[in-house]
Amino acid sequence: MLEISLAARRHLIDPGAPRPVACSPTAFLGRRVAVHAQPLDEDGKGDVAVVFQEATGALLLPTFAAWHGLTARESLVLQHLYSGSAPKQIARGIQVSLHTVNTHVKAVFRKTGVSGRDELLAALDS
Repeated sequence: MLEISLAARRHLIDPGAPRPVACSPTAFLGRRVAVHAQPLDEDGKGDVAVVFQEATGALLLPTFAAWHGLTARESLVLQHLYSGSAPKQIARGIQVSLHTVNTHVKAVFRKTGVSGRDELLAALDS
C-alpha cells in the first residue's frame, strides 16, 4: 500500500511518471484486482485515496502482457487484438508486414497459453 501511495505522489508532482495502478493475479485474491491511488491534496503531501476495483480488459493489458513476458511489439499487437483490429489493420497501423503481425500473434498465443483470439479475449475479460 505504501508503494502505491508513493507512486501516486510521484505522478502528481511529475505527470510523466507512471500512473499509480497495480493489478494482482487471480490466484492471490480469487479474481484480478486493480489498485489505484490519488493524492487528496494538490501538493501530494497529505492523505492518499486508494481504490480497489475488478481489473478486466484494457485496464489489465499492460499487466497481463508483463505477467506473460510479452515483448513491447507483442504488447502492441495484443492491444490491437483487444480493440478488435484484424491482422491486416494491425500491420498497416504499426507499419509492418502481415507476416510479422502473424508471427507476433502466434507468439502472444503461445506465451499466454491460448489457442485463438476468442480464448485470449476471454482470458483478459475473465
